[in-house]
Amino acid sequence: MGTGTLFFATPEEQRQRLKLVLKTEPAWCWVYHRRFGAPAQWRHFALETSEAVDTLTFVLQSKEVYRVYLGRRDWGEPIWRSIPFGDELDPAHSRALIFEPSIVRGNELSQAYFTALQRWAYTEAGYDAEPVYKWYQRLKRLWKRWQARDYVLCSQTDEGKIGVCRGHWLTVGAIKWYQAGGVLRSDYSNLAFEVLPLQEAESKIAPQIKQCPEGMRRCERCQGWTTVRMTPTSDDIPCPACQGTGCVPKRIRWCKRCSGSGRVQMNGIESLSLCPACSGIGIAPAETKWCKRCGGSGQIWAQSLLVEGSLTDQICPECGGKGTM
Repeated sequence: MGTGTLFFATPEEQRQRLKLVLKTEPAWCWVYHRRFGAPAQWRHFALETSEAVDTLTFVLQSKEVYRVYLGRRDWGEPIWRSIPFGDELDPAHSRALIFEPSIVRGNELSQAYFTALQRWAYTEAGYDAEPVYKWYQRLKRLWKRWQARDYVLCSQTDEGKIGVCRGHWLTVGAIKWYQAGGVLRSDYSNLAFEVLPLQEAESKIAPQIKQCPEGMRRCERCQGWTTVRMTPTSDDIPCPACQGTGCVPKRIRWCKRCSGSGRVQMNGIESLSLCPACSGIGIAPAETKWCKRCGGSGQIWAQSLLVEGSLTDQICPECGGKGTM
């Protein structure tokens, strides 16, 4: 997937935002629901009206997943591809956005993930990725309006210090959930988070940069926090992309391989590695020779060897996933 946004929100808050999208946008919405076990069960269904969103409870068992696909009717109806169990929505050819909601499991609330695919995925499908990304950014700004800005999400580091979770945000409802004894947990790392008032946290962590000067924008590498860790076990160092200022020029050219994040997945490994194109800086040198086959993304769309007629993303054979030659 692309570089998305991670947050915590209650079921009711998420239903409100999905209803708003269906009421104000020319949008279609499909839901994928899968239950693991013996036998495995899965189904997908359309939400034809905003009222149909009320059928989504977002309260699931430990072996269930929800995924919501959002697309625009003025771009066309969703496109499907065949898989061994039936048909599956193809997000690239459908020009769809992906929303994995916060799920209630007992007293735990998992994090939500809202994202677009990587630009190369839409390009390989034969579409201009920019309209999709503009729509994604607009919806992300709309959803972030219900962010609780007086609180921050934190976790304990291995050294016992409090570290801010820079890539996450949370809603008022999620704060009330936590204060009532609920647990906020990451599905990806199984990490439980703490919620601290911003004023209390400022004495323990560096506050996030709120605004950058005119002509500047927040650094993609450090997200405005001025420091980064090159590896999970290393100490914080001044961000090499912005030189520790948290801001960069608006016209800066971010690395095509990692989109400025400095970290990528390599060879299908789930854990992130330093980007081989920019060495983790986030900005590739001007003389970088990008791979023409994948456009610097390190991945291409190719025919699946498992499912006839289906496409799958694969490591670029020309650059071996590096994005550079």
